[in-house]
Amino acid sequence: MLIASRDSSPSVELQPFPRVSLRSFRESTRTGLSTTALLRADDFAGISDQLSELRRLCGAGDDLHTHPEFFLACTDPVRRSRAVACWRGERLVGLLYVFEHCVAGIPTGYALAGDYSGRGALLALPEAEREVVAAAVDHLMRSGIHCLHLRVSPGLGPKVQLGSRRNVQLHDIVPGDRLPLAPDFETFLQGLGKHTRRNIRAYTRRALGAGHWFDPAVPEEEYITAVRRLSQAAEFPIARRRLARDLRLLHLYDGHRFALRDRGGNIVAVLCGFSVDGRFYLLSQVNDSRLAPLSLSLVLRGKAIEHLIASGHRELQFMGGTSLAIGRFCERLNYSGYFIDRPHWLFSPLKRTAALAVLLLAGLKRRAPATLELFAGSYLGPDRLVGHTPLSPAAVVHLEERIRSPKVAAAKVSQPAAAASAGPRRTV
Repeated sequence: MLIASRDSSPSVELQPFPRVSLRSFRESTRTGLSTTALLRADDFAGISDQLSELRRLCGAGDDLHTHPEFFLACTDPVRRSRAVACWRGERLVGLLYVFEHCVAGIPTGYALAGDYSGRGALLALPEAEREVVAAAVDHLMRSGIHCLHLRVSPGLGPKVQLGSRRNVQLHDIVPGDRLPLAPDFETFLQGLGKHTRRNIRAYTRRALGAGHWFDPAVPEEEYITAVRRLSQAAEFPIARRRLARDLRLLHLYDGHRFALRDRGGNIVAVLCGFSVDGRFYLLSQVNDSRLAPLSLSLVLRGKAIEHLIASGHRELQFMGGTSLAIGRFCERLNYSGYFIDRPHWLFSPLKRTAALAVLLLAGLKRRAPATLELFAGSYLGPDRLVGHTPLSPAAVVHLEERIRSPKVAAAKVSQPAAAASAGPRRTV
């Protein structure tokens, strides 16, 4: 479902929004909640008891994405914490985990909450989720943020109070990011679609036949060297900042590094992740682009899953989403995405210009850079913004299901007819 809401007035502010003390409490006039910013690790440590109790009340004990240690490990000089805590009196009722994008150490006012699948954005008491989001957005928009891309799962729907701010909303049931693992690898394969199952087996045989082998314990230095080398020509390279983030998380959670090697022992595909309570969190993967016909990405994931099952893992979590080939077998997620903008004397005209440039490039049959589309924020139409959300692969899955449904219904109708035409069974 797509919802576009435009600001009621075309006017913009005459001066930049002033940056005031973010550590002081503020009260949201629309929700009655008071808010405060959590900008550093010390801020989180100062409310550690209340935060632990909130996680307990929310049943978030196994939700790593909303743990402050995980969130802080994902911050760096480019993505700084702008998390907001929401209080009712002295009681902590919710948190919105937010990053602000910085350039050369300078805050830009562009903020992001939640990963691709909508995880890690919101921690709030039941029935208080929309209230917490409304209060946190008020706080951010009064504190220098002029553009927020909020991704939430489970979704909150269109009833979040965003005032008269310009916004585009996207809501749908989308492919998930958590894959259940069976007690053994063959049983796991049987739970996949026949084409995916066939491809995993066929490409694995081909890769192993070519002399490639699986290494479940790659030394860190060799892993870093391999990532940098493979990323030079990869379609989806692991950027330097992402590699640094992965290493922080691997150190924090005592992670693992897996690889496929060729006959000579050279790494041709590599991935990393870590385990917590029987769930493996897959962080990043990169492959040798010269060996694309061998589908090393699929082979390495298959061998990694086989290894994880053998070591007692029960679930695989794809951090930041996964490809549709695997995502369609994950548990579905109720997703909401919000692109929210407030008027700004400088950025509002620039966003309008960026949106116009995207439309002009589309008219010329040329693809606009993703950064240009995201820079435009809600000034871009929902049909363009949907490509930056899981609603795009969800549309493919929904189409497949609509095509499949009549075939399944026809098969169910034909089975009783076939049985009737065969006549009564003879028993001996």
